[in-house]
Amino acid sequence: MCSFCTMSIERALKRYPGVKSVLVNLVHGIVLVEADTTKISRAELTTAVEKLGYNVSYTEVQQYATDEAIFSVIKQRGRIGMALALLDLIVDPFNVFSLPAYPRALFSFGVAAVMLLWVGYPILRKTLLALGQRVINANVLLSAAAWGSFIVGSLSLIYPGWPNFLPVAG
Repeated sequence: MCSFCTMSIERALKRYPGVKSVLVNLVHGIVLVEADTTKISRAELTTAVEKLGYNVSYTEVQQYATDEAIFSVIKQRGRIGMALALLDLIVDPFNVFSLPAYPRALFSFGVAAVMLLWVGYPILRKTLLALGQRVINANVLLSAAAWGSFIVGSLSLIYPGWPNFLPVAG
C-alpha cells in the first residue's frame, strides 16, 4: 500500500455519513476509523472497506492467516508471471527462434492476456473496485498503462504499422 492509496482510502471512507476521521497506517496495514455508530454500523464500514478491494480482519490471528494466504497466491502467480515474461522476452524482442513478426506478436498477445487477466487479476479486481468507488489510486494508474499498451499492441496485429506494445503489457 502506498501513500496515494492511503489518501484514496481516507477520502472514500470519509464520504460515508457518520465517519469522523480515518487514519491509515502504512507500516502495519491498519485502518482506524472513528465513526458515529448511530449513523453507520461496523458491518457497513466493513462493506465500505471491502468495496475498495481490501480485506477486513478483526483479530491479529485472522489477519495473519489472511495475509499468508494472499502472499502464497501472489508468490505462485509471480513465479508463473516471471517465467512467462522471460519466455516472451526470448520469443518476441530477442527473436531467438527467428520467427516472423506476426507469430511472435500472437505469442506476445497470448502471454499478455494471461498476465493481465490471471497473474494480474488482484490488481485488476482492485482497479475495478476503486473505479466503482470513484477513487484513483496506484492500481488504477498501473492498469491504465498496462491495458493501454495491450490495446495498442492488439491493434498492431490488425494494423502492422502500429507499434507492438504487447511485450510491455505483460
